Amino acid sequence: MLLSAISDDGTPLVVLSDFNIYPDLPHAADFLALLPMFDLKQFASPATHKAGKQLNLILTLLHYIQLCGMKTMMSAALSFILFLSSLSYSLASKDVYEDLWNMNLDIANKTLQLDFLQQMQTNNLQAERYVSFTLQDISYVQGVTKMLKMMRKKVRRPTDIRDFMTRRYTSYKKFLDLLNQQYFLQGTPFIKPTPAMKKYLATYREVMEKDPIYFAVALLPCARLWVWLANNLKISKTNVYFTWKEDNKDGHPETHYKALLNKYLNTKQAIKYAKDLFQKQMQNEHDFFATS
Repeated sequence: MLLSAISDDGTPLVVLSDFNIYPDLPHAADFLALLPMFDLKQFASPATHKAGKQLNLILTLLHYIQLCGMKTMMSAALSFILFLSSLSYSLASKDVYEDLWNMNLDIANKTLQLDFLQQMQTNNLQAERYVSFTLQDISYVQGVTKMLKMMRKKVRRPTDIRDFMTRRYTSYKKFLDLLNQQYFLQGTPFIKPTPAMKKYLATYREVMEKDPIYFAVALLPCARLWVWLANNLKISKTNVYFTWKEDNKDGHPETHYKALLNKYLNTKQAIKYAKDLFQKQMQNEHDFFATS
């Protein structure tokens, strides 16, 4: 929208556009930080409509100019619109989901080369080590299921993140019940976590206090790494650990994570935090296998 007007003090101005800014989304802060670059000012106007149950703040951006004719006014408006278009395209064109993984392939490869997994591959892994590994895995699933239950209740909006938490909780709870049944465990048995597992779960607890999209980021390394490991381990059908490979090789984490992360990780600050967190969780996965 392009409107011209004269304010009460006689200063010419141009209203370049009205924008719906969602204050609870991480990209709002980045957008507002760009205003001084274009000599723009932010004026809050009353909310005029609803989105779901939450009123949104409507921000009007005003650009003060000298009266130099319509050509100058149109040029200023066009420059700003082109800037917004290029910014929107550059953010939308990023596949953050794939970038997070590709930037941490080195950790994935280091994990694959750990003696625990290599001995699984050669069918030489001692049963005691695998049992210990399985118990720590159950401890992990217990902890994350409990946190997902809390996140499911805590997150009400955005609705797609709320629904994500609900689906992940349902999936983790189903898997935990299966593990308890498979290993004849009653209720929620206490399993003393190793230092590596304590550190891993502590990271999750820290992320619970952040924007909920980051809890999704924290979950992804486990979901993606295990599929990748299962597909890269050369385990034959005669190997006693063939079942582990079969149980993990067909996962499709992209169906749960990709669209969500690419939608909400749309600022430099959000992407940077997500990359740091993803790397930290990949290292936690590595350390879990390394200490098993």
